[in-house]
Amino acid sequence: MLAASPAAAQRMGPDYSQRGLPGGSDTASGGGDLAGKDMRPVGCIYQFSHRIPRPDILDLIKNGYAAKTSKQKETFQLIGETIAACRAGNGWSPKRQDIALRFFSARILTDDALYQGRDLGLTGGVVRALYAGLDADSKAAFATGRVDDAHLAAAMAQLKAAGLDPESLTAEQRERLAPLVAQALWGMHQQTVDAAQYKAG
Repeated sequence: MLAASPAAAQRMGPDYSQRGLPGGSDTASGGGDLAGKDMRPVGCIYQFSHRIPRPDILDLIKNGYAAKTSKQKETFQLIGETIAACRAGNGWSPKRQDIALRFFSARILTDDALYQGRDLGLTGGVVRALYAGLDADSKAAFATGRVDDAHLAAAMAQLKAAGLDPESLTAEQRERLAPLVAQALWGMHQQTVDAAQYKAG
């Protein structure tokens, strides 16, 4: 179900440590209640990406940071400049830089799910509560980015307890909500993993 977006986001992305940095309204910071600036060092790229339009970041992430069009190249350059500033400010090793970039990708995809699901009642609070209630097996399933119907159904069944009653939605709305829930849970899990890896060094 989520093969396209998270699979691309899980790639290492551009390795700025091994080559020169490029270049030296609806933005990433506008994606709902999870979109406040992350002040942890691992969230540095996200923190300073507010000047880059969200659709442009998403396009680049979903293409595995392969900049082909002129807009993708422009976005790639802006993200590269942000990474350079974060690397200088935090003294990142190549490993921590890669972790921070993965965290950034996951955070953007989580924000995108919240943005798309805002009219359905999908909020950061709902996603956090839902993620906290998942068992280890379910978290492992969402971590793959390829969630089967059984795990997704189990997560959807816990939505009401998390603060979003699916019965208040039409069948069509629930169908639209399901992949957004899966994307948000994947992003939440990936951010948790990346933050722990960054802390471990």
